[in-house]
Amino acid sequence: MTPSAYSSWFNSRVLTEALGDAENVSLHSLRHWLATRMKERGVNLVDAQGILGHSSQSITYDLYGKGHAVGRLAEVLKTALL
Repeated sequence: MTPSAYSSWFNSRVLTEALGDAENVSLHSLRHWLATRMKERGVNLVDAQGILGHSSQSITYDLYGKGHAVGRLAEVLKTALL
């Protein structure tokens, strides 16, 4: 099974069964989420790279681990909107 075919299967079967009709959730978005959480919590880069199966360390935290902490996002929105 190709990575694309596996991703399509996972999104349509596994995520739908687990989450119901959750829009904007995919295997790809879960990988980004996991990389971001590992980076935020100080997981060793080599360990994170191995878990995510990346061939390059720069992909792991430079490309995937660039999300913003939920707490920080809430602070920014609160400041901006209140």
